[in-house]
This record gives sequence, structure tokens and C-alpha cells, in this order.
Amino acid sequence: MVTKKKPEIYDITGIISLLEHHFNKPKIGVLVACILAMGGNDFLPNFHSISHDKLLSTVMKDGEIRENLVTTFTAELENGEKKVIYTLDKLLYTKLYATLYCPPKVDSTALTFAEIRQLSIKLPGKEFKHPQTWLPPTSALDNLADLTARRTTTDKTSLQIATMTDEKRVTGQNFKVKFWAGNQEDVVTTMERFTTYSLSSMVVELWQGVVQFNATLDTSIKDQVIGELVVNKSLAHSHTLSLDDFSFSDNNVSINLKFSKTDQLGKGSLIIIPSINSHVCPVHLLKKYFIARPKTIGPAFIHFGGNYVTRYQFNAVLKKALNVANITSDNFQSHSFRIGAASQSSKMGFSDDEIQDFGRWESKAFKRYIRIPTLKLARVTACKEAEQFKCQLKNVQHVNTLKQEVMKTKYETQISQSKLQGEQKLETIIKLDNEVLKLAANLTEQESKIQVLETQHKALNKQLENKEQEILSLKIHNCRDESGGDFTSVQSKITQPIPSVTIIGTSNTKGIDPQGMSSRYSLNKVVAYTLSETESKVRSLTNVPKVLVFHSLTNDIKTCHPDECIFKMETIINVSLELFPDTKIVLSLPTPRADNPTFNNRGLLISALLKEKFNDNKMIAFCDNSNLSYKNEPLQKFLDTRDGVHLNESGIRVFASNLRDCIDNILDLLTGVKNFVTAN
Repeated sequence: MVTKKKPEIYDITGIISLLEHHFNKPKIGVLVACILAMGGNDFLPNFHSISHDKLLSTVMKDGEIRENLVTTFTAELENGEKKVIYTLDKLLYTKLYATLYCPPKVDSTALTFAEIRQLSIKLPGKEFKHPQTWLPPTSALDNLADLTARRTTTDKTSLQIATMTDEKRVTGQNFKVKFWAGNQEDVVTTMERFTTYSLSSMVVELWQGVVQFNATLDTSIKDQVIGELVVNKSLAHSHTLSLDDFSFSDNNVSINLKFSKTDQLGKGSLIIIPSINSHVCPVHLLKKYFIARPKTIGPAFIHFGGNYVTRYQFNAVLKKALNVANITSDNFQSHSFRIGAASQSSKMGFSDDEIQDFGRWESKAFKRYIRIPTLKLARVTACKEAEQFKCQLKNVQHVNTLKQEVMKTKYETQISQSKLQGEQKLETIIKLDNEVLKLAANLTEQESKIQVLETQHKALNKQLENKEQEILSLKIHNCRDESGGDFTSVQSKITQPIPSVTIIGTSNTKGIDPQGMSSRYSLNKVVAYTLSETESKVRSLTNVPKVLVFHSLTNDIKTCHPDECIFKMETIINVSLELFPDTKIVLSLPTPRADNPTFNNRGLLISALLKEKFNDNKMIAFCDNSNLSYKNEPLQKFLDTRDGVHLNESGIRVFASNLRDCIDNILDLLTGVKNFVTAN
């Protein structure tokens, strides 16, 4: 049998050691346990689509969340036992879940929490997601953060407070977990702070052998005032302050802090404490101590017999000193120095960043150590909130002013552009009007010339006819018999028959002069106001016309659907071709009209449909009257101003010219110029 090795994924100790080495974070096992207790898609609280892997990988990738989401500190109880307490940063907790719920390929740092939550509810252009997949609101996350930070022994998945048998670095091998059924803040909130008064009282009562530091001088030493002053049996002496770490000058003392809680790698930091004019001057007291100290190497603080001072001994002497100074020692421990330093610094007006920098805190955990009287705290908080509100108000006013200026500038720009565009359009209209006037003048001049030419043409035709009669008369006389007999027959000039053209149309055809259209064909006009009347007129024709012209759609456009007009027109054409198979047909398309845009558009549609239907029929030609309009809009100069439908004299002239050209074309005649309008 071959025994399989245990998979590496079950080597918890190895995994934690690897993480500690990679991230240089000794207590990362605590962080992992806490992160896994925050909830996901298969454990409580239930966050759908948030797996263990996704939760842990997100925390490890974000340096700020990894380093500051969970912070720990060690609380020492009266019996000497130490308890590790962790705190949870609500802001980073909210940021973590905003990052988890942010859509892929979207930078969560570029969006607000509200925007990320909106994207988790509904993506642009998509349907609403299932409510179970929505990012919870901030109020819910705050409550979950409180629940996560306050779990008790009943929740076996949480790592709230651990009991450590020693102060060795926490690893999978030497870390024993016990659960504490109490609040994480109980140890801290019940602990009193050291103040200037309490320290001074102890120094006055116990002047010999007791060395303390003034809490008002420098906050940076308070964080390590106990851990580096005394000897811990479980740690090397190299972590404890020695004689070589102190350097005195006239006005200060420099302390080389080789290791600290926030400096586990031993990079070191230099602390300089100035002297003050007081009986509790730290520089003066340290000098007196080192004069009385036995001349031996090793830790700086020892007994007169040379033994090292331990933490237990320090706490015992501390309680005795408090009792001698008539100060109740029940709520004082070595941790009170850290609380006093943070509180006094805040009282003296240092900012949060300065306090964090002085005490070398890596997060905002120091705020839990600040003890300020409730009324003063309320005043300070109110003042800060008032200042923040004033700043926000100024910012809002500034933003509103900027918005108003932007809107004003935009409005003025739009007005300027509108004026400029209006002026340009006005100039264009004036130019077009001038061109129209010029064209109208040219047209009038050309019409006058046409009339002169037509008059001359008529006179020439009359003279030609007279000459032909004279020639005929001369031929008759030349053919007389010389004997005086009868005249010989003389054949007169043989002429081709003139083709006949019949126009059946509405009132717009009344103004056309049949005599002025052309001398090459005879023109007969028949009035029919509707398509039905037109069909009747066709059936009643007795003479066979060479060309049959229809202009019959003017009135039916108003009452009939375009399809019905096309059907009636097709019936008229079929009847005409059935009665007169050799007759060619001219369809005069509807003239533009200004009485109703709908009727005008309907006329354009019918024209297009007629062309499409009869375009391939060689017996049918179209008379296009689109030159009476411009861009499908009727030209008012060709319309009767009384109704906007009937053509005026100029319009009839153009209309008759269109018919003449179409008739000449279908009869293969040369185009001539005539006066098409009646004298009336």
C-alpha cells in the first residue's frame, strides 16, 4: 500500500507561517480567523457570492485593509494573565464590502459607496438584480461590524479574545485559543488613566527608588513605558532598555528604543525627552536613579541587589505607590500610562495625526484610550462638528457660486450664439430676397420679350398666309386658257391635318388660351371638377383626340384617400385607352397648394404613386408642375392669395408652359413660344 501524503492545504501551521513571512505580520493568523468570521455565501452573516477565497484575497491585496482592519493589543489582568483583544475598524469594514461588491473591471476607489451599491442593484441598461445580491446599506454594515466585534463563546467561528500562555509570536504551533464571554472594551473602559496629579503624588510620597515619567511631556515614550523598562522572562534582554540606550545632555535625555510593539523587526527609533522646571522632571529623576544604580551591565532598571525588575514587581510597586499616595489602585494598571498619554495629549490640543505619530500607532486605535470628561468631550465634539459644518457650508456656498457663474456664462454664451445665428440668418434672408427680386425682374423682362416675339410671329404668319394667297391667285391666272376658255384646274397647296388636343381639367385650366398654346394643333378645353366628372366627360367625347390631357386631382385630394385617387385615375386611363386606342395621354400632376400642408403633402404622394404605376406605359406622359414650388413648398407668387389653391396669372402662365412642352414632346413637335394666357 502506498500512503498518500497529507495535502498541503491542511497544513494550517505552514500556511500561517508562510503568510507571516510574506506580509511581515506576526499575528496574521488572528487576522485570518477574524476575516473568516465576518460572513460569506455559505456561512453567517450570509453575503451571497462572497466566498472565503474572495474575502481573504481581497483583504490580502489591499494593504490598508490588511494592516488596519483588525488591530490587537494585550491587556494584563490582576492575576498576571494576559488577554489579547482585537478591535474592528468600521470604516475599513465598510470599504472592504464595497470593494467586494464592486463590479469587475471597475475601480472601486473612483466610486462612492452609494454608487457601488446602485451598481450592485442594477447595472445601466440591465434589469434589477435579485435583492440577495445587493450591497447592504451602511447602517446594516455598521450593525454587522458591531456584531462581528462583540461575538461570544456561543459563536465558535469567531476569534474575539485569545489567552496566551506567553508572549511568544503567535503561530500555528504555540497559539492556544480560548474564548472570553465579555466585551472587547471591558478591560480598557474600566481602566483609569495616569494624570500629572497622580504621578506627582506618587513621586512626592515615594521619592526614593520610584522613577516615573511626566505624562505631559512626550507621548511617544508612553506607548512603551512598561514593556521596555522591565524584563520579560519569555523574551531576550535585547528587547529591554539598557544603560547604553540612554544619553544625557544639559537639557534632555535621548533614549534609543531598539524594539517596540509596532517595531517587531528592530529598526529602532530615537526618543528625546526635554527637562522641565518641576520636581517630577524626568531628566533629573533619571540622573538621580543612574547615580544610585549598581554599576553592573544589563537592563537599565534593576534592584539594589542587581536583580532585574519584572513586570509583576513593577505592578506590585505601582499599586503600593498609589496606596501610599491615597489613590485607589483598583482601576490602575501598567496600561494606564498609555491611556494617560493619549488623554493628556488630546487635552493639550494635539491633533489625531500628531497623537498617532507621537505614539507610533499604526491605526486610529489610540482614540479608545482618550479619557476626556463627558461635558468637555461633548463641547469639543460640538465645536469640531460646528467647524466641519462651517467648512461644509462654505464649500457648498463656494460650489453654488461657481455653479451660478458657470450657468450665467453658459446662458450668456447661448444668447450671444443665438444673436449671431439670428444675424447670419437675417443676412441670408436679405440676400435671398434680393436674388428673388432680381430673378423676378429678369423673368418680367423675358416675358415682355416673349410677348414682342409672339406679336412679331403672328404678324409674319399673317404675311405668309397673304403671300400664299397671292401666289395661288397668280397660278390661277397663269393657268387660264389662251382661247379664252375656262380656267384649268389648279391644285391648291396640300397641308397635313392639324392634330387635336383635348384638356379635361379643373378651374386652373380655365385661364389657358387655346389659340395661344400653339398653331400646330387645335386645343379643346373641357371643365371637370372631380375624377368622377372626368370619367363621364371622357365617355361623352365624340371626336377622337390625338392627345388627351387630364388635370383632375385638385378637388379629390381633399376628400379621397391617395389609394382611392390612384384607383379612379387608373379607371379613367383604362376607359380612355379602350375608347381611343391610338390616343396618347398626358397626366398633369397636382399643382402645389398653400391652403393645407396635409393636402399639399398628399398631392406629392399621389404624384409619386402615379409615376411609379404608369412610368413604363409609352402611351402616357407626365406633366410635372414642381417648378411652381421650392423644396416641395408652394411659391406664394404663383398662387391666388384669396384661397392659396388657384393659380394667379403668373402661375397659369407657367402651368400652360408646362402643358405645352409636354404636348409638343408627346407629338414630336418643335417647341415654340406663344402667349398662353387669355386677355381677361
